Amino acid sequence: MDTEPINVESLTQEGANLAAGFITFQLDDGVEVTITERLDFNPFPPGGGLMLGRWGANSIELSYPGSPINVAQKAIYKKDFTDPYLPWAFVMDGLKYFATKGVVNFKLQNGVDAVKGSYEFETEDDHKVKGTFDLKTG
Repeated sequence: MDTEPINVESLTQEGANLAAGFITFQLDDGVEVTITERLDFNPFPPGGGLMLGRWGANSIELSYPGSPINVAQKAIYKKDFTDPYLPWAFVMDGLKYFATKGVVNFKLQNGVDAVKGSYEFETEDDHKVKGTFDLKTG
């Protein structure tokens, strides 16, 4: 299935929701970074949502598909995603790396205003990224 990516820059310029909580990011089993500031979380009921975390000039961009509330879910990237979706990626040292495959485990809470879970993915450059998240709309 062909899917259409969401343009992250246009969303953030249009005033994406600021979020409370955290996203962790670990690249190739290196040091884990916990991002607690410069977070965006945008749920799109019932069609999933996106999560963005920035630290310095670096960032992580994730999404999840539509899901029932208060039910633990596992989604395979990109197989379980429908149009439009946010491509998973990270920016490090000025270079953007896109996910080729991955998985997100998540649970929507408080309606769709909170999400908690974990993710892992690989890029075409064979980078391995993993982390956790616990976000609610700010």
